[in-house]
Amino acid sequence: MALNPAQNQIFDLLVHQEEMISELYDIFSKQFPEHASFWKELSLAETRHAELLSKFRESATKEQITFDEGKITITTLNAYLVRLNEVLDKAKKGQF
Repeated sequence: MALNPAQNQIFDLLVHQEEMISELYDIFSKQFPEHASFWKELSLAETRHAELLSKFRESATKEQITFDEGKITITTLNAYLVRLNEVLDKAKKGQF
């Protein structure tokens, strides 16, 4: 069975979450140069997570795998992204 609209939206939100976390870690790599390699490595890992989620979605769309969202909800992801955006804004302002 192909992905339904809610499942597609969940994938969108999950990918966006990983991209935001990657950006946050990249900011930290600049704000904390003594630990730059640590934060850069984490940032790259989050980018890889986003890429994997995109590949999973592609495979699910082609019905090569199934995706059961289980307890993952759009509401929960949106709430998390709101908070993550606040943290990202704070990091951009150098408030850590």
